[in-house]
Order: sequence, then structure tokens, then C-alpha cells
Amino acid sequence: MAHNFDTTPEQQAGQLHFLKSQVMETKAPVLKRKDADLSGQTAIVTGGNIGVGLELGRQLLSLGVSKLILAVRNEEGGNNAAEMLLAPRKDGPQKVEVWKLDLSEYASVTAFAERVGQLDKRPDIVVLNAGVLSAKLGLNPSTGHDVDIQTNYLSTVLLLVLLLPIVKSKPSGATAVNNPVPHLSVVSSVMAHWTKFEERNTEPLLPAFDSEDPARFDMEERYSASKLLALMFLAELARRIPNSVAILNAPTPGMTRGSGFMRQSAGTVLGFVINIYYRIFGHTCDVGASQVMAAAVKAGPESHGQFIENGRQRPLPVIMYTAEGEKVTKQLWKETMQELSFAGVEQIINDLSASK
Repeated sequence: MAHNFDTTPEQQAGQLHFLKSQVMETKAPVLKRKDADLSGQTAIVTGGNIGVGLELGRQLLSLGVSKLILAVRNEEGGNNAAEMLLAPRKDGPQKVEVWKLDLSEYASVTAFAERVGQLDKRPDIVVLNAGVLSAKLGLNPSTGHDVDIQTNYLSTVLLLVLLLPIVKSKPSGATAVNNPVPHLSVVSSVMAHWTKFEERNTEPLLPAFDSEDPARFDMEERYSASKLLALMFLAELARRIPNSVAILNAPTPGMTRGSGFMRQSAGTVLGFVINIYYRIFGHTCDVGASQVMAAAVKAGPESHGQFIENGRQRPLPVIMYTAEGEKVTKQLWKETMQELSFAGVEQIINDLSASK
């Protein structure tokens, strides 16, 4: 992981850096058509019916994407979002489709990927934006895993892997002049750098998050850990999958107000405090979406497996540069391959790795 970052992993994990990056640092600008022409391309945004996801859809359409697929759990909300996005483009050729995707169910994830596989043209841009931050302990009824870990990690990386052979095998709808390398971006958070990750020495690792003891649950810590696991997996996947197949990266939108992200904490004292904090330091959804777009549209092969903040490559969490982190990542990889073996993810990765 030899990169010339403008900050150290330790600084990246500090509150001072967070406030500087949030409030003082120049943000990646909203892309214009002259910066990136997405004519002919297909894009997928998960969680595309509200907040940053909705704004991502708006910005992708403004860059000329031919087909936008909003992958949503709430289809009514998705249809409302599609109408809103298409309102200024009623007579244009661009299409917005709403597809069902429930990250709490593996069957929904595999069905979604199969549907993508039936497209004539590949998705050139995929933004895995959907996620949850649970205000209280909850286990997924179908898998028994913690809700945040299931949604933000396991189901997200399952979809990521299932989409890889599709983007490799299908042609782009873009012209030969503008034929892009597919970008698959997993929306991350600087909170991944903050987790205490007390489960790190537990074997097996994933079941350590599945305790039904409320005393062992902290909502911010659990969310942060789920985002760290996703970064660990993405970095390992990027080592195996060449960036000629797809550019895999992990942008953060930063702290964004009005995104609906903290809706599960509404009505709680903590939610009230967090809401004030977001109002003071958070930026708007269009700014947050622009930071994600910088990675999902413009970032080059050097961003493969990397964390992107304000359009800049920034260090991964401190633990990922240590021997301990390497050991935990290997354990996580092994357990994830076992957990997702029903979908043949290991064979998919091996086949793509062999294409280097």
C-alpha cells in the first residue's frame, strides 16, 4: 500500500483532521458535462431514493447517463424519486428504472444481480450507497447476523462480487471514444477509522458481532466496525481483481445533513444531540454526492482499493497497515468466503484473478 498521502493514518483517524476536512478543506466540485460525458452509460445507485443516493442520481443524469437504476428497498419511495428525477427531462431519452433490492435478504441480493446480468449493456458505474445505522441492537431474522454487519458489510460485498463478472463480460453502451473502465464504489465513512474494533482478536470473527446482549452494543461503534470490515474486504479484493476489470474504491460523502442517514435515532436524546451537530458541521446532500462522484466517475486506476475523501486518496484505517490488521483481514476474508459460499463468490474471484 505505498501511496503518497497528504496525511498519516493516525492523523486521518483524528477528530482534528475530521473537522478540517469537513469544514475547511476544498471539496470535489460538482462535475459538469464537459468534465465527464456519460452518454450511453448505465449506472446503478443503491439506496437511491433519498438523501445522498437521490442526489447521486440527479448528478449522474446531468452528466448524460442513458440509464439510471435506482436499487431500493421501498419501491414506492423509489418511484417517487424516479418521477422527481425525470421531471426536468420528461421528453428526453434518459431512463430511470426502479429495481427492488433488500440488503437484509441474500435472496434479494442474488435476484438483483441476476437481473443486472440480463441487461444488454453492462453497468459502467455502480455506487453501493445503501446502508443502515441501527439505534438499537437487532439481529437479522434470516441470517442471525447483526443488522449493521449484514447490511453494510455482508450483503454489500456479496452484491459487489456478483456484479464483477457482469461488468467484465458485457459491453459498455458508451462510444468507443468514451469507453470507460467500470467503477464500483462502496460508500464508506471516516467512522471506519474511529472504531475501537474490540472484536479483532475473536475467532471466529463475524459471530462476535451477533451477541444479543444489549450491554455489548454501541450504535456508533457497531456502524463504524461494519464500515471497517467493508474497507478490509475491498482492499483485499482489489489485490486480487485487476483494475482493468473494474476500479474498486471507497469514497466518503462526509457528514451530510438532510440525508435521512440518522433517521433511526429520531426521537432519542442522542439523536437530538447528533442532529444539532450535523446542522452545525454537516454539508448538504449535493456536496456529499459530489465527493462520491469524484471517486465513482473520475478517479483513476490509482484509486483501486483506496479510501477517497474530498476527491483525494486518503489513508485506510491504521490497523490496516499493521501485521495485526493483515491477520484479521485474512480471517475476515476466510469467514466471508464461507458465509457467502452459497453464491459461489470464491470461484468468481478466483476466475477474475486468473485473468490478470
